[in-house]
Amino acid sequence: MEEATRPMELKVIVGPGCSQSLRDDIESKIASLMDRPWQLTACTRTDFADGEKLMQIMENVRGADVYIVQSTNPPADNQDMLLQMLQAAALANASSVTAVLPYMGGLRQDAKDRPRIPITAALHAQQIETAMVASPQRHVMILHPHFTQVQGFFRIPTDLLYPTDFFIKALSELTNNDYSNVVPVAPDAGAAKLALHYRKRLKTESYAVGDKRRTKTDTTEMHGVLGDVKGKIAVAYDDLIDTAGSMKALVVKLFELGAEKVYAFATHGVLAGDAIQNLKDSGIDQVFITDSIRHEHGKLPAEFITVVHVGELFGEAIWRNHTQGSIHAIDGMFNLKTSKS
Repeated sequence: MEEATRPMELKVIVGPGCSQSLRDDIESKIASLMDRPWQLTACTRTDFADGEKLMQIMENVRGADVYIVQSTNPPADNQDMLLQMLQAAALANASSVTAVLPYMGGLRQDAKDRPRIPITAALHAQQIETAMVASPQRHVMILHPHFTQVQGFFRIPTDLLYPTDFFIKALSELTNNDYSNVVPVAPDAGAAKLALHYRKRLKTESYAVGDKRRTKTDTTEMHGVLGDVKGKIAVAYDDLIDTAGSMKALVVKLFELGAEKVYAFATHGVLAGDAIQNLKDSGIDQVFITDSIRHEHGKLPAEFITVVHVGELFGEAIWRNHTQGSIHAIDGMFNLKTSKS
């Protein structure tokens, strides 16, 4: 009698670059979908005296469907630990290895627009893909990348996820589900599609786009806003907030143009340099970021920065991929069934 094929076991490893809330929510979501007790797979980090790191997966993953969840924001150790975990799983004969990136760093360097510079986005994609080369099946999931064309930098299947539903829920609580006076705002032309998507989802009358000019790497000027925001609740949407210079310039301009309130929703709270002070100085009413990037406890001023937890999104995406379900149905951006206008 022929032996039945054993289904691949699900193994999920959440790396040290991730927040505790993301870790907890992924674990609880998958356990609830399985309808039985389930735990993340352990992975340990050894720190050598010279600063090198060594990652070791602490359970057998041979023949398993393995997911490595790790954000690659600075320091560079986060990228290195991701690559180590991916290669460790592939070399341990996992049947499938997926890199799950709550935040993929380096994506702002996506073109050779100056002499003698690298295309760092392509370099990081190549490194991630190569780290998994020993696995027969490779896959990548990314939460709200800086540009969607990053999928073309990979030669393996890539899924994109967005926190749209979680942000809409947070905005609904602010406005009591009344969006009649809300105007989605894009900080620049590059984010216009994002603002348009929220206009469709929220069924607002219009949206606005900032006229941003970058003068230096971390310096921008806001020349104006295309669209009417006077007397409106302006809600700015972007993929990330780094030093918050652009966001500050936008918020100041929105108030100058008569906006009643200004909220910001950014998927990734990088919050480098003077970001928090810039946000305070802008007069913004509230900033929402996800827990895609880990921040030390007490670093974020809770009075005007709210962290939206998105671990459930990753948990469900991992489970759907593991069980051959649809990612499209939950991706948060391209499932437009509720956004027809």
